[in-house]
Amino acid sequence: MTKLWWDPDLRAHQQHMLRQKRDKSALLEKEENVAHTVRTSGVTWIDYAREFGIPEDCYNPIKTYNFCSPNNKVSISGDKAKAAVLDVRKTYRFLAEQAKNKAQKFLSTQT
Repeated sequence: MTKLWWDPDLRAHQQHMLRQKRDKSALLEKEENVAHTVRTSGVTWIDYAREFGIPEDCYNPIKTYNFCSPNNKVSISGDKAKAAVLDVRKTYRFLAEQAKNKAQKFLSTQT
């Protein structure tokens, strides 16, 4: 049996390290614009999206979760949406704009 280790101070430490590095950032983009070729979606917890300041128009909350296998199907529903399907392209562009506003340098291969 694998034992999982969790340090409750780890998350606070990670956030502190990110704050320290925030002023020493650079944003690099090789495409015409951020997420130009992204054609996907993703799922995240709404609490995490809010923690990163991702606007609600970047995701669609979900209350029902369906899990399917070749022989079974399970649906789990709740009154409150806890997860969301991300518009990944829109989310990447939002995060890139946030980074660009805080970055000391913005570099692009496009002229």
